[in-house]
Amino acid sequence: VKSESRLLVLNTLQGNPKLPYVALVTQAIPRLQVLRESSVTSSNGAGRGGQSVAAYIELGGQNVVVPDIDDLEHRLMRLQRS
Repeated sequence: VKSESRLLVLNTLQGNPKLPYVALVTQAIPRLQVLRESSVTSSNGAGRGGQSVAAYIELGGQNVVVPDIDDLEHRLMRLQRS
């Protein structure tokens, strides 16, 4: 993890009291962004890993990875049971 990395803490979607939050490492300061369909361009994400990724998009000229929080939560719950 780089020194300029940040943690993004999100509420989980399933309401499980054993896993109320997940944290993701980001490369920039996270910010809330209101999206309009016209401002989002699909990106193919070629050469990138795809686990727990909902989409690769281009937003305002920047490549953005949209996490699949539901999938991530299910994966973490399976790890807790192991």
